[in-house]
Amino acid sequence: MRPVLAVAGLLAACATAPETTMEEPTWNGPAVHLRHLADRGIEVELMAPTAGHAFELVSVRGEGRRAVVDFVHRLPPADAFVAQVLTPLRVQLGPERLGDASLLTIRIVPPFADSAILTALVATRP
Repeated sequence: MRPVLAVAGLLAACATAPETTMEEPTWNGPAVHLRHLADRGIEVELMAPTAGHAFELVSVRGEGRRAVVDFVHRLPPADAFVAQVLTPLRVQLGPERLGDASLLTIRIVPPFADSAILTALVATRP
C-alpha cells in the first residue's frame, strides 16, 4: 500500500509544478521535429509538403526552467508553381540561446495577427 501512496504523492507534486507542465500540441500543419545536438543546442525541422515554404525563428525566451521558442511558417502564394517534393526546413539554436532550460516549447506564430499561436511540440531537454 505504501508504494501506491508514494506514487500518488509524486504525481500530485509533478502536476502542480509549473515548469514541468506539458501542454498538448495544437499545431495541425506540417510535421515539426526536434533534434538535440551534442553541444546541448537544438535543431528544429519543419517538413514542408512542397517547395516554396519558409520556416523562420521569431524569438526565444525563458520562463523559469522552460524555453519558449517561436517560429513563423509561411506558405507559398496560392498561385505559385512549386516543386512537389518534401522539403525539410531546419533552424539550429545554440545552447546559449536556451540557457539552462530543461523543458522546451516549440510554437508556430501565424504570419497574420488575427490567428492564434499554436504549440507544435513540447519536449524535455537532456
